Amino acid sequence: MRLPAHGGHRLTATPGSAAVEPREAVLDIDPASAALPSYIEQLERAAIQKALEENRWNKTKTAAQLGITFRALRYKLKKLGME
Repeated sequence: MRLPAHGGHRLTATPGSAAVEPREAVLDIDPASAALPSYIEQLERAAIQKALEENRWNKTKTAAQLGITFRALRYKLKKLGME
């Protein structure tokens, strides 16, 4: 089963920042093992990783680009083991 990498979520950007567009990349997931929580975790990990790289690991800018608070980003980084 192939699902869009952006998961159908709407992405926004803050004024003055680069526009954020849904990615056309596709994740290959085996339907037998595609539990929703693990799929969502994969999407979050990929989105956060890409945003961190685009913002040169600046967490404040990354959080703004993702439309979440700095604190929420720190929580997600810890939860996903990306600290």
